Amino acid sequence: MADGKGLPIGALTSQYLANFYLDAFDANMKASGQCSRYMRYMDDIVVWAEPSKLPTIRSLARKSAAALRLEIKHDGEWNQCRYGVPFLGFVIYPDRMRLGRQGRRRLRGKMRGLQREFSRGQISELEYQSRCTSLFAHAQTGDDVNWRRTVLSCGHCPPGD
Repeated sequence: MADGKGLPIGALTSQYLANFYLDAFDANMKASGQCSRYMRYMDDIVVWAEPSKLPTIRSLARKSAAALRLEIKHDGEWNQCRYGVPFLGFVIYPDRMRLGRQGRRRLRGKMRGLQREFSRGQISELEYQSRCTSLFAHAQTGDDVNWRRTVLSCGHCPPGD
């Protein structure tokens, strides 16, 4: 790193170190009792709280980060849950979680590509099913059963045995 800060993105050690190093940050945020819900993946964080508690949470996050000699680059996005909160390719609502628009588009494109490869004989049926299963495994994290059925009913994937 040019300025002596941070870790190279994509290095396996950066993922491990982020989880190890930010454990204290997580503990402070959760122990405060200010957050209704708190989620973090690497340096992406989502906090659910009452609007009146947000200034306190913001201050706590800055203090916790400073104690670890970290800085928060921006204040993030402030949003009401009913509009959905984008996080790691999903949109989280109070009662469900859906694959985001770009993720849906990407999944459909990959499915079409697999269909083409299979119909041209470039991959076996077993490889085709395996790759379809892999693509849908990520999408199954969201509560999009009807959308997944629609994609499957378009003939993109053969049914499993």
